[in-house]
Amino acid sequence: MGSGPCRPATHAGAAAVALSCVVPAWDAAQRAMVPRSTVGCGLGGIGGRGRLERAGPPCASPDRGSARARWAALSPFDPNGPSGRSVSAGLSGLDAPSLCLCVAAALLVAQPMSPKDQSDTGRDIPPEVLEGLLATCASEPIHRPGAVQPWGALVVVNAQSRVVAAANTAAILGQAPETILGADWSAVAAGLGVAGLRFHTQPRFPHVSIPRVAALSTGSTVLVDRFEAAGRVLYEFEQPPCDPEPDIDSAEVMLALHGCTSVGDAAARATRLLSDISGFHRCMLYEFDPDWCGTVIAEAVAGGGPTRFVDHRFPASDIPEQARRLYTASVMRIIPDIAAPTCPLVTDGTLLSGAIDIGPALTRAVSPVHLQYLRNMEVQATMVLSILVEGRLWGMLVCQHPTPYRPPAAVRLFAQHLACALGPVIAFLRLQHETNRQRAITPVFETLRRGGAGAVATSLRTLAGHLQMLMNADGFAFRIGGADYASGVFTSVPRHLPRREGADPMEVLSVAASDTAIDTGDWPPTVVGALVIPLDVDRRDVLLFGRRDQVEPVRWAGEPNKTITVDPSGVPRLSPRGSFEAWIEVKRGRARPFDAIELGFAETLQTLIGRLIAHHALTEELARRRDVERLLTEEERRKQQFLDLSGIRFWEARSSGRITFLGGNTWSLPWLADKDLDRLIVDVLTRDILQPVQAGEIRRLFGSRAAFSDVTISLVDPLSGAPHTLVLGAVPQYSAAGAFLGWRGVAANVTDQVNQQVRAAELDAVVAAKNRLVASVSHDLRQPLQAMTLFASLAAARATDPDLADLIARIETQSNALSSLVNALLDVGRIDDDLVRPVMAVVDLTEMLHRVVREYRDTQKGKPIAIRCVLQPARAITDAGLVERLFRNLIQNAVKFATPGRVLVGIRRRSGRQVIEVMDDGPGIAPEHHEEVFSAWRSRQTLPIQGPEGMGLGLATVRRIADVLGITIQLRSRSGQGTRFTLTFPADATSAALS
Repeated sequence: MGSGPCRPATHAGAAAVALSCVVPAWDAAQRAMVPRSTVGCGLGGIGGRGRLERAGPPCASPDRGSARARWAALSPFDPNGPSGRSVSAGLSGLDAPSLCLCVAAALLVAQPMSPKDQSDTGRDIPPEVLEGLLATCASEPIHRPGAVQPWGALVVVNAQSRVVAAANTAAILGQAPETILGADWSAVAAGLGVAGLRFHTQPRFPHVSIPRVAALSTGSTVLVDRFEAAGRVLYEFEQPPCDPEPDIDSAEVMLALHGCTSVGDAAARATRLLSDISGFHRCMLYEFDPDWCGTVIAEAVAGGGPTRFVDHRFPASDIPEQARRLYTASVMRIIPDIAAPTCPLVTDGTLLSGAIDIGPALTRAVSPVHLQYLRNMEVQATMVLSILVEGRLWGMLVCQHPTPYRPPAAVRLFAQHLACALGPVIAFLRLQHETNRQRAITPVFETLRRGGAGAVATSLRTLAGHLQMLMNADGFAFRIGGADYASGVFTSVPRHLPRREGADPMEVLSVAASDTAIDTGDWPPTVVGALVIPLDVDRRDVLLFGRRDQVEPVRWAGEPNKTITVDPSGVPRLSPRGSFEAWIEVKRGRARPFDAIELGFAETLQTLIGRLIAHHALTEELARRRDVERLLTEEERRKQQFLDLSGIRFWEARSSGRITFLGGNTWSLPWLADKDLDRLIVDVLTRDILQPVQAGEIRRLFGSRAAFSDVTISLVDPLSGAPHTLVLGAVPQYSAAGAFLGWRGVAANVTDQVNQQVRAAELDAVVAAKNRLVASVSHDLRQPLQAMTLFASLAAARATDPDLADLIARIETQSNALSSLVNALLDVGRIDDDLVRPVMAVVDLTEMLHRVVREYRDTQKGKPIAIRCVLQPARAITDAGLVERLFRNLIQNAVKFATPGRVLVGIRRRSGRQVIEVMDDGPGIAPEHHEEVFSAWRSRQTLPIQGPEGMGLGLATVRRIADVLGITIQLRSRSGQGTRFTLTFPADATSAALS
């Protein structure tokens, strides 16, 4: 592809061209072994007198604020990135003063050395001068190179739609830059035939290049893209690399990344896919560290060839901060041919002053040092794609080719889709990994919470091994409440804790290097890194996690130190490293830093344990105070309880006759408050209760001004008409001079007690009348029933007619049922009247149940009912007659409602007590009816279970007998699930019988 005339736009552009011409001479000088000084670009530093010292591996970002960090700004910039430059060349974006300062810095740092100088590692430089020079160079505007690559053309349009700059338009568009400068872009676009093109925008993403195909008025086809920078619009034109464009399905991106299990898995898939589709020889995925050094975590070579850079690290100075900002703003950067000459950006001086920001443009020119960097890597073409995770530059996809190669637009768009898709996938995988780690931490918190505030130290001892594993630590120690614990690299709990000057005493401090904070005498020498978690502001209680020295071999892609070479004329040059073969560095004296999850876990531990300790201390203090308050107020509370239960309130009356109830009017008698007591009582006195006092007597009591008590009065509320009964007592109050002041007394509202007494008396009268009626009726019915039963028996013995015999048998059955009902009535009446006096003796419960069950088996022969016994030897002290009656009623009830079905009677001993259970598989009883089955006189319609002849007396008799004998009865039943009655004899009755 040809290129049009290239004319420099500024003095800076001229400087770039001039400096780029010096590169061959510097190369020759370097090959001739010109003396040079090796200077590091990361951990290298400046001595106390400004001496540039030999450096270690460049792992630090060049923006750390110190002279040693800013020295890294003199290193060559990203070899694959956006138009970086070195001190020696490519400075076309700077104005003349800045250019002079940067060249002066290079001359100061790397002038030719004498034989004496060659033996030193540097020369003395005033620190304040070096600081200023390095700061100027660190702010170099690499987004304004003043030139473009020759494979495309660039047109810059201002906010007024005027063309203010252009580059290489003659070769691509057929119009020289001078012919369109200052013109209205709408007219120029219409003349070119590219008017009306619509471009996609992605406000939530960095710029993605999506060029549009346009047919020029000359008949040729171009790809057009649009960018925005510094309030201007950049239009970029290129001739298609191939025709037709390859057909690539972007859905392959999602298919390739679907189901990734880790970041490494996603990286390997992405590089393989990009290698298969892009046409580049080598594709790599480069991940940034927190300090902006980078590691190649995946690599794919066309045809399955051997990898070269996987697991290799690159120093942070390879991609400085300016380049990282541009990578964050735009997804893609392309250099199709490192040997192609650049074309200057021609500007209209009347419409524009200063250099132009063309950072987003794909055609942005490349620094000569970057080009040398790529030559040293044996790369002729490259494409770099940014990977952003949560808005931060996480890494890059780097594609390299040994020969010039410009990928088709479809390939570039596919690669951008892949890079944009990788960001959310990596974010999800990282979140998934963090979530799994946090899930592993959660049981620790639950264990501490369950242990409670008083067992923190015990819980931590139990969890020590688990905590050490979760924190990836080599030791764990704590001091809580004077209790110490140490394990792993800790032999004891250090007394002197590292702390940042001026920091919050509760700060969770992470120390990763042995030379930063852990320098006190009582720390074990094996502890290089530590996490200090204070639990109180005095730092008496503390948690500690320790880590050993992490001896880490780092595989660099070539020796990372930059070199400053000097040509024979004394001109300096900062050169990229010439080899990228593996260079191993072994790091010592530093532990792996605690990551964000571990720090978050530590802060949560601090909060939780701190709260538990504070809660424990507060609980103990509150308990102590409660004990004191309990001792001080016990009698007062007893008095208050007595007053509350008795309804007593204190009152006070002045000599004027006004009365006030102290503590408020708690009886709901608002008409009693603040009244003339004497007049009030006389006016509302209506009736006498409990030794009444007449109105005249009340006047006399108050008029005598003598103490009185137990004066009962009955009042009627004038508002509701409700009666109230009060008992008054009072003591007159006199001044020291003997003057009458009023009364102080007590008033007890006994209205409820009086009403309860009246209701109890009425209820007792009703119950007594009922019992007399029942006893009388039962007694009067007994003799006719006995005669009826006798006559029925005689008639049955003489009956020869079967029908008559069956009828007589029915009469006999009903007579027996009626007799049982009469007996039950008598039993209930006798028990309710407290006429039953049990005769206690040792009773063989097993024999009694065997006999009763045998009788019922005999009576139920031929019927569909099965009665089974599971009996153990059991005896108890009880009334034999009453307990047998109780057994018979329960078994009779079970047989009646289980037919057809089964009945189970059992005895067992539980907790030293005899327990008898009667179970059936009848219809059962709903829970809401459990209490009703034991009450007498319930109707057949309300409950399924009935006593003799349906009057509800069988189970009522059972409850009354059980209460008399001290037997506990329990019912368990549900509708449709049968019924179980459980009788539990008193423990003393069982133990006495056994002894």
